[in-house]
Amino acid sequence: MGDEGTLYFMITVDIDPEVEDAFNHWYDTKHMPETCACPGFVRGWRFRAEHDGEHPRYCAIYEVEHDRVLETPELNAIRGFAQFTERVRNLERHWFRTIFVHDPGA
Repeated sequence: MGDEGTLYFMITVDIDPEVEDAFNHWYDTKHMPETCACPGFVRGWRFRAEHDGEHPRYCAIYEVEHDRVLETPELNAIRGFAQFTERVRNLERHWFRTIFVHDPGA
């Protein structure tokens, strides 16, 4: 991490309940590992809203090396939601940067 902090790419979605289990299996076993293997991606995490009815229900956060990671041929080859594209709702994408300063006295 440089002085400018760690860069993250976040994507949030809802998925139709009828395909939610299949979507989660695909995302956890195929999409997330393939995405994290693309150049510039460091690691990723997935979260689900704690309560039913909260939107967006799902959030994936990827730590990335730079803001050009979305332009690589490797990511473009797997980009999107595959067979679930028509079932995804409330899609949002965000970039954010964090800087953590260790305070030994805290």
